[in-house]
Amino acid sequence: METCINCKKSISDAKFLLLNNTVYKSCPKCSAVAKKHIFYKCPDAFGQTEKRITANNPMGLQSYCSNCRSEKEGPFENVVSCDNIADMEGYIINEVRFLPMGSSVFPSYEDAKEFIMNTMPNRGDTFYYINSKMNCPENTIVLFQFGGKLIGYAVYSNTVELDKPVEFEDGNLYKGYYQFVPGSITFLDNPITKEDFAGIDSSFKSFGQSYQKKPVGLLPAIFGIISGKGGGIKPSVYDVTLPEEIEESTGNLVEGLKKQVTVNAYERNPKARRACVNHYLKKNNGKLKCEICGFDFGEVYGDEFKSKIHIHHKVEISSIGAEYKIDPTKDLIPICPNCHLIAHSKKPAYTPDEIRAMIRRNR
Repeated sequence: METCINCKKSISDAKFLLLNNTVYKSCPKCSAVAKKHIFYKCPDAFGQTEKRITANNPMGLQSYCSNCRSEKEGPFENVVSCDNIADMEGYIINEVRFLPMGSSVFPSYEDAKEFIMNTMPNRGDTFYYINSKMNCPENTIVLFQFGGKLIGYAVYSNTVELDKPVEFEDGNLYKGYYQFVPGSITFLDNPITKEDFAGIDSSFKSFGQSYQKKPVGLLPAIFGIISGKGGGIKPSVYDVTLPEEIEESTGNLVEGLKKQVTVNAYERNPKARRACVNHYLKKNNGKLKCEICGFDFGEVYGDEFKSKIHIHHKVEISSIGAEYKIDPTKDLIPICPNCHLIAHSKKPAYTPDEIRAMIRRNR
C-alpha cells in the first residue's frame, strides 16, 4: 500500500478536504505521481455516474479526476496538496454527523442561534453535553440540528469528560463537552431542510433526535446546498483586550487629544486566545476564571457572561523577537480586567505571582 509522504495515509483511498467552505476530493492517480494527496474541486473536476453509486459513494463520484481519465498525466492546474492544508486552514474530513439541539436546553430558534453565534465561540468553541452520545473521529463535520433543520456546522476535534459535572443556569448537569476546531463554527441563516437533505440522500428519512452518521461522500452535496443558499456566517468572536501604553513624545498636550496606544497582537490573536481558553477550561473542570484572583464572571453576572475574560501575555513584549513562536498554554493566562490593569501599571509588567502577593498582603 502506497502512503502519502505527509499524512502517511493510503494514497489510493479518496480523501475529502474542506477549504474555505469549498469541498475538494483527492485523485488517487495524481496522488500516486506526486506521492502525496492531490486535491481538486469536487464534484466539478471528477464527474458523477449512476454506475458508481454505493452506500459510501452516494453521489456516484468518479474516482479519478477527468484529466486523468483522458489519459493525461497529472498533477494539473488548480491543485491543492495535503502539505499546505494547515497553513490555509483546511480540514481533511473523516465523517459527517448530526448533533441534535434539544428543546429542553434550547427553547427557541433564537436561543439556538445565540448559542452557535456567541456562546460556543466565546466559550472556547465548546458544546457542553448532559450525556455524550456522539462518538466520532477527529475532523468530523458536525451539523447542528434544531427544529427539523440543520442550522450550522463545525469541525469536531475531541470530547472532554469533566471530573465533576457542571451545573448551568438552566438547572442541567453537564458531564463534559465536545471541542470544535477554533474558527470552524458556522451558522446557516438559510437552514438545510429535510426536503433539501432528502434530495441528496435517498436513504434519509427524517432528522429526529438521533446522532445520525452520514458517509463523508455526501460532503460535496451538503456544501452544494449550503453554497446555493448563500453560504454560512462566521461568529464575531468577542475578544476583550487591554491596550498597552507606548511612550509619547514630550510637549504640550491639547485637552481632548486622543492618547496614542498600541495593542499587544499576541493577546488579540483569536487562535491563541481560544487555545489559552481551552487549556484553562480543561484545567478547571469546565470553568473559566481569573487565574490570579479567582474572579468568575459567570458566578457573579450569570451564565451569559461566563466566557468573558482578558488574556494576558506573561512574557514581556519587548523581549519577543520576530522568530518567537507563542505557546498559548505557557505564555498566555486568563485574568480579569482588574488584575490586567494592575499587571500593566508598570514596565516591565507585574508578574501573576507579584499580583497574587499584593492580594494576600491586603486581604
